[in-house]
Amino acid sequence: MELLFRFFEDLRMLGPGDNQITKEIIQSLPLSYDPAILDIGSGKGRQTRILAETCQNSRIIPTDVYIPYLQSIRDIPGASPTCAAMESLPFTKETFDLIWSEGAIYIMGFSPAISAWKPLLKRDGYLAISEICWHKANPPDNLRKFWEEEAPGIASEEDRIRDAEKAGYTVIISRRLPMKAWEDYYRPVTTRIREWRERYNDAEINLFLESMEKEVEIFRKYSSYYGYTFFILKKG
Repeated sequence: MELLFRFFEDLRMLGPGDNQITKEIIQSLPLSYDPAILDIGSGKGRQTRILAETCQNSRIIPTDVYIPYLQSIRDIPGASPTCAAMESLPFTKETFDLIWSEGAIYIMGFSPAISAWKPLLKRDGYLAISEICWHKANPPDNLRKFWEEEAPGIASEEDRIRDAEKAGYTVIISRRLPMKAWEDYYRPVTTRIREWRERYNDAEINLFLESMEKEVEIFRKYSSYYGYTFFILKKG
């Protein structure tokens, strides 16, 4: 994990994302004038900044386990960065109008996470999450094996909608991230891989870089089969 943090430490994006889609989803939600927002797995705060800019009177708590990432977002107005694991968040019930989590829920697992986070939402609060999903049925065996190792429990969008409804949420919308979001993420990653290969001659780092290269290669070959989907859920 430490290698992963070091690799991304001065990169802008820690995963696929689209600023405009993030903003449009936030604007579509009927939030109060001064909503309390929890950003789980905030990383370096790309989406946190958009949350703060779009909801200018909001109180935002970005959470992550890597302190240098949190230190880099202390300048965001209204934000109170907090070091906390998503499995053990130190907040009381019915605190937040909106819980936001982009590209991080796989760490805990979709169903366990949405069930564990639900009590933190106020009545009629919203949960906005992006999750990697199958976009086509019957993916090739090597692709399925790769993502089942990287994101155990990966499922279709229809499966995730059923999971959310089973957990007692109303699914408001689902929306796929465009291919551009992946290209914008992998472009600097590919450059960083090349830089690290030139800089380091270390067995552990080489194994790590090989895993990153494999992920990029998988995307180039099979991107039509999978992608990130935003799910906007409402607590009943």
